[in-house]
Amino acid sequence: MIYPNFTILGPPKTGSTSLFNYLSQHTEIYASPMKEPRFFLFDHDDPETRIKMQGLAKILRWEMVWNMAQYKGLFDGVKDEKAVGEGTVSYLAAPGTPQRLYDYNPDMKLIVVLRQPADRAYSHYAWRRTSAVEKAPTFSQALHEERTGLREDWYIAKYLPHGFYYKLLTDYLYVFPREQISIHLFEDFIDNPTETCRGLCTFLGVDPNFTPNVSKVWNISGSFSNRLLQRSWEKSLVLRDVLRPYMPRGLRHQLYTTLTSHMTKTPFLPREREELTDYYRDDILQLQQLLGRDLTHWLEPE
Repeated sequence: MIYPNFTILGPPKTGSTSLFNYLSQHTEIYASPMKEPRFFLFDHDDPETRIKMQGLAKILRWEMVWNMAQYKGLFDGVKDEKAVGEGTVSYLAAPGTPQRLYDYNPDMKLIVVLRQPADRAYSHYAWRRTSAVEKAPTFSQALHEERTGLREDWYIAKYLPHGFYYKLLTDYLYVFPREQISIHLFEDFIDNPTETCRGLCTFLGVDPNFTPNVSKVWNISGSFSNRLLQRSWEKSLVLRDVLRPYMPRGLRHQLYTTLTSHMTKTPFLPREREELTDYYRDDILQLQQLLGRDLTHWLEPE
């Protein structure tokens, strides 16, 4: 058996971390201790990509794996679980990743959760502000930097490419059979996470009579209303990066949850949302044909 045999592809800010943790509660599912190993973002045999890997490692040095032995080691703890997976949310938009995943395991089952693309992009920005990785003080400035080429370094987060779902899914469907890709809408997952998990249990071939504890929500985003406190949080990024590997995962989550509970989210300006929705309009219309699902509500003002 080749492990993993499933992965959550993303995209970012569609509830994937919560979904991953809910599924991990199932006794027949083994979840990687590192949710996002990011291993298949690269062609590891290509010397040129090693430079890119080194660039990413400066930012995510504790959150990625570099070689096949290290990657397979994430699943050493598998016993008799039927479904074994990870959840690297940047896989969906990363060029070349569909073929790399297929070459590793052609039977891999893939999970995708899609969110209204403008809302997804804004939430992605807000989360990176929460993490103090994003320095642009406004979403419009971040998009301006992206559109004008000021963010050409591949490892700096770009918000726009992750939202062209039709194009990205077509790239995967060119490589994988349709029956190996389970596609869900974010709003359905938020409205009924238990039902979504049960449907995925059937997809993964494990017992669907499963009721996860869905009381926790992971990766809440926002910023401190106090500018001094927000600035201090941003300045602590390096210190947090140093301390991260020495802190148990549960303690990190508890501290992060406590801190972020005092944050507030800056509202997405209606004009910006409308403009960005229009940017994705053609892709949304193509996507609804692909899915056979009415997505006109994605095109309407919030």
